[in-house]
Amino acid sequence: MRSTTPAGGPYTHAGIWFEPSLGRMDYRRVLRLRILTGVQATVTGVAKAYRRHAAEHGNLVTLKQKAAANPSVADLAGAMWLHVGAKTVVQPDSRFWDAEHPENNHSLVTFDQRARQLRQLHDDFGVERLYMHLDGWGQPGYDNAHPDYTPACREAGGWEGLKALADTAHELGYRFGLHDQYRDYYHTAASHSIANAVQLPDGSHPEHALWAGGRQNYLCAELAPDYVKRNYREIMHAGVRLDGTYLDVFTCNEGDECANPEHRMSRRDCFAKRAECFDWLLAQGILTSSEEVSDWAMRSLVFCHYAPYDFQMNRPGAPRDGVPVPLQNLVYHDCVIEPWMMDDVEGGEDYMLYALLNGGAPYLIRDAAYAGFDGDIDDAKAAELREAVARCREVADMHRRVAMEEMTGFSFVGGDPKVQRTEFADGTAVIVDFAAGSWRVDVPER
Repeated sequence: MRSTTPAGGPYTHAGIWFEPSLGRMDYRRVLRLRILTGVQATVTGVAKAYRRHAAEHGNLVTLKQKAAANPSVADLAGAMWLHVGAKTVVQPDSRFWDAEHPENNHSLVTFDQRARQLRQLHDDFGVERLYMHLDGWGQPGYDNAHPDYTPACREAGGWEGLKALADTAHELGYRFGLHDQYRDYYHTAASHSIANAVQLPDGSHPEHALWAGGRQNYLCAELAPDYVKRNYREIMHAGVRLDGTYLDVFTCNEGDECANPEHRMSRRDCFAKRAECFDWLLAQGILTSSEEVSDWAMRSLVFCHYAPYDFQMNRPGAPRDGVPVPLQNLVYHDCVIEPWMMDDVEGGEDYMLYALLNGGAPYLIRDAAYAGFDGDIDDAKAAELREAVARCREVADMHRRVAMEEMTGFSFVGGDPKVQRTEFADGTAVIVDFAAGSWRVDVPER
């Protein structure tokens, strides 16, 4: 928080809310307040003060350090992101169920279709470096029956087809990963038992039916590592070689608490168990990702799904509160890879400029999991895709240069919030003009 208070007021007031743990407030809580003034009170100064705090508490684990343990981390620098799916099934009790158009509740793109898409991107569009994130690869369909998600979808090609898709990605020099989920606990899961669900202190179990799989509870994270190990051993036994995986919602949702005495869990315990899932995957050579970026996960997270400044930016007519600035990347840019959307932003801005400014990776194709999708690239899509590849190449080239570099500075050029500049530890600087829709990358002489 930055505040300027004139003599005599009005004065700034700050407050904090402490959450109970398992219904009680029975342990010591400490709040540290640090006042920064002068040059330390700039956007960069505040972020760097927090970076030092993160380092002191062991959260500042860089990509270079992560690459020392898993060299394939370096393969993601300069890659484009492809986020697509295979099978979608919307259950009748889901809020996404379309009763008027039941054909919208099911869709299928085979693993072979996805493999052909990869070959087209490589051979026809010249995409050299790419990470493929695949939704809906399990038999139940996207967001269904977790954590009992295997085997691989039979209609899409089964284990043999999924292995062939992964092999195609590797043959082309691409990297391949899967979507997965160990919090949403669906009643359709073969192993579902209310005894394994998160239980509140009053004995109730949170429940909803928002996502495609319908009615669900939350799986107690104390049990999540066992399911992760079971499922990924089955994937490996099927010969599917994964470069990465995505454990959905782990980093964008608060820590759960569970009052069941059989697997009692505080929020701190929950975060530790989620991290245990990440760490086990890393030990198998599988790079880890989740939805967004959180402090507690920085030791174990290699990349995230996205990290936009403001979700409101894509909602027509929504007001914008202030000017977005790269606080996250001033702290953690060299610790985690962030793919960025490449769409136009409400108000005429271009998200590509934010991707460049932040030294992020680009999304080449990002199909919503609940939308209809098609694995084939026809003539009508080709022209649009060529333009998208060209735009992504600009961002990917920048990312390849600075992916593992600290973001060292940020400023408004000439005090104009529409013209922003970032600097990186290798001397690279980016200037973007949001009003003009232009950018410039200054590269140091070698």
